Amino acid sequence: MKVSISFLSILISFFSLAAQQQAAPGEILAQIHQLNTTGKVLYIAAHPDDENTRLLSWLANDRHYQTAYLSLTRGDGGQNLIGNEQSEELGLIRTQELLAARRTDGAEQFFTRAFDFGFSKNPEETFRIWDKEKILHDVVLVIRKFKPDVIITRFPTTGEGGHGHHTASAILAVDAFEAAADPSRFPEQVKLYGTWKTKSLYWNNFKKWRDPNADVSAALKLDIGSYLPLLGESVGEISARSRSQHKSQGFGVALQRGEILEYFDHLAGEKALIEPFEKLQEGWSDRAVTDSIQAIIQHFNFENPAMSVDALARLHVHLKKTPVLQQSKHHLQLLETILMNCIGFYGEFTAVDHFSNPGKRLNVTFNCINRSATPVKLISFKTDLPQTQSNSTVKILAPNVLFSHKDTLQIPIDFPVSNPYWLAESHSEGLFTVNNLAQIGLPESQAPIQLEAEWQIGAARFSTVFPLHYTWVDPVKGELRRRVEIVPATTVSLNQDILILNQTDRRSLQITIETTADSLNTEVFLNLSDVFVCSPARIPVVLGKKSANKQVLTFEISASPSRETKPDQRYDVQVNMGKGKEIIALQSISRIDYDHIPIQTWIRPAVLTAVYVSMIRKGQHLVYIPGAEDKVGACLKSAGYSVTEIRSDQVTAEKLQDVDAVLIGIRAFNTNENMQNLMPVLFDYVEQGGTLIEQYNTKNWISDVKVQAGPYPFDISRERVTDENAPMKMLVTDHPIFNSPNTLTQTDFQGWVQERGLYFPEKWDKHYTALLECNDPGEKPLQGALIVTEYGKGKFVYTGLSFFRELPAGVPGAYRLMANLIGWGNYEGN
Repeated sequence: MKVSISFLSILISFFSLAAQQQAAPGEILAQIHQLNTTGKVLYIAAHPDDENTRLLSWLANDRHYQTAYLSLTRGDGGQNLIGNEQSEELGLIRTQELLAARRTDGAEQFFTRAFDFGFSKNPEETFRIWDKEKILHDVVLVIRKFKPDVIITRFPTTGEGGHGHHTASAILAVDAFEAAADPSRFPEQVKLYGTWKTKSLYWNNFKKWRDPNADVSAALKLDIGSYLPLLGESVGEISARSRSQHKSQGFGVALQRGEILEYFDHLAGEKALIEPFEKLQEGWSDRAVTDSIQAIIQHFNFENPAMSVDALARLHVHLKKTPVLQQSKHHLQLLETILMNCIGFYGEFTAVDHFSNPGKRLNVTFNCINRSATPVKLISFKTDLPQTQSNSTVKILAPNVLFSHKDTLQIPIDFPVSNPYWLAESHSEGLFTVNNLAQIGLPESQAPIQLEAEWQIGAARFSTVFPLHYTWVDPVKGELRRRVEIVPATTVSLNQDILILNQTDRRSLQITIETTADSLNTEVFLNLSDVFVCSPARIPVVLGKKSANKQVLTFEISASPSRETKPDQRYDVQVNMGKGKEIIALQSISRIDYDHIPIQTWIRPAVLTAVYVSMIRKGQHLVYIPGAEDKVGACLKSAGYSVTEIRSDQVTAEKLQDVDAVLIGIRAFNTNENMQNLMPVLFDYVEQGGTLIEQYNTKNWISDVKVQAGPYPFDISRERVTDENAPMKMLVTDHPIFNSPNTLTQTDFQGWVQERGLYFPEKWDKHYTALLECNDPGEKPLQGALIVTEYGKGKFVYTGLSFFRELPAGVPGAYRLMANLIGWGNYEGN
């Protein structure tokens, strides 16, 4: 049968993975202990890395509760320490980091449709952008599906969490606690999942963690720092490994051992006397189930876990006959995982390549092995592709003998391409487009092709699911695996995402077209507005299996000389193919490949942004020193500058000769220890007449600026302006930066995205001049967005303005302001 996408997909995925990997005896016994616990706890916060991994680890591994974390967002608006991915691509990374954390601490993971639009100072702004009712809908949906006994919030409703998203997550948890039990709220959910009344709601009070002297006497106190002999680790060690999965945020932490105190404030529902979980059910109402599990635990053989198979199989039969409980599906699948682990089972469903196309045939192999003396019957197996026949020949898996079945799959011509379900359609500023109730809440899409196998072990008969993977061997890393993807037969990649042109500019755009089709005879062209002209208009392409399968095309794009163009206009340019009147919109593939997460793929229309900007450049040759990586250097290339990227440890005075300006990437002083050695070289470059532009750095509990970043001292704060439309006041209107080579006006601060800037300096030496003043509504004016000074013969700039977001977004005013910063050293009035 076809396996449909459902809320249980997360459980299917978890248990399928567990069925492929042999667990150690201590881990198997810990899983058996989980069978005898029916309590559920849901933890709610706003972002990946907000969750308390200490508490999740303790709940899942010490108390054995079914534990889950609901993150409202995927962290799309955050910052990235490991690469230049932003927005949706960063959300893909942080989603997988969160799933890696859950695989480490044993909890499950859910999301809402909320899009992380960046830092927000209050929940009012957050709810305005998210649409509170729609995100409340999702939180209620997850509660009704998961059916927790206790809900814990990471943040309070009163704002101490600092971030507007944080406070919003707590407010939503309180509202959803009541709404989930109300049949009049979101009735379309009730028809499918019913209502659910959670027993209690608590805030996981963090005041003592922030301030050791804080008064938390009214809170319930709990020591969760237990040692877990079956796993050979303490809760603090497991949770630290879980926390350290958030690598893009730089959240690696030391292993913790010993006492860990957590505090809880009651918010709603039943109020506990000692700890929030004291009323959670231990054992089963069916005494026979509890007695059976206890007997299995008592007689468990560490040297031969398979000795427990018969008793586990009988328990499986009994549970299937038991009246359906809220926990029954979870426990049945957990029991099936335990059975597979006890026999040392391993199974995999693999393909000969990591991708295929709709309409193609794909060679696959199903391998499995029973590494015990216990008889195992493979009753049938079948993929979830339409019209696939089941292989129902009963096969007895001989001890430690690999069973292998090869097959060829026909991918339907209308089979959907592989995409994260929340990115399948365009989204609004604050909300992903997901209309399928069964998908809302899921952490990721299921594998595009899966195999379902039916087994009999003893008296137990059940099925497991195997996602289709591709495995290969790296000579350094060993065996690796990735999901098989269904992708379009013909795709393109662009050498840049954005083109910035003025009336005299001419830009080269390189497009690489690639196909797996047997033959492709077409033409590639751009749907340019008549604001631009393209040469050539079309480029013929002939590709296929018997010739080259890839071709690089170069288009020259310039502003149209035949019409009066309006400056500061943005145009989406779609790459198409076809002959005559035939038009096929091509797609591009973004792949994100880091060692710590599975390879991520996003298929989307092959569109770039072309912006006609009225901009004059003075100074052409730039050096860019990367920090935490961003796209500023690439954007400046797209705007016509000659940009040389040099690592900080490779910068020398000789390499800075004849350079018009040096730019330092974001967070360079937080992430690069070599900056202390580099700064004397850069200050000497400025003193001799160069221009140095430093972008923002952070100052928080994990990052600080320990080097004097400027020729004169200044202190970086945590102050920021999150309203991208906040009025900008020019404090020195006749300063060259506002007047040369481009005359800047208030219109240059229109159309900004996500924020004005962040981590502004709060104190600076008298040699600096502050040029801009701005503030969020109701807050004091801040003057640290842009400070400048002359030093020797040269110029120095420090800016907290978010150029790293504005330039990739094609904001014209941000480009003109950056052009003036670069051109300051060539100011004619010098």
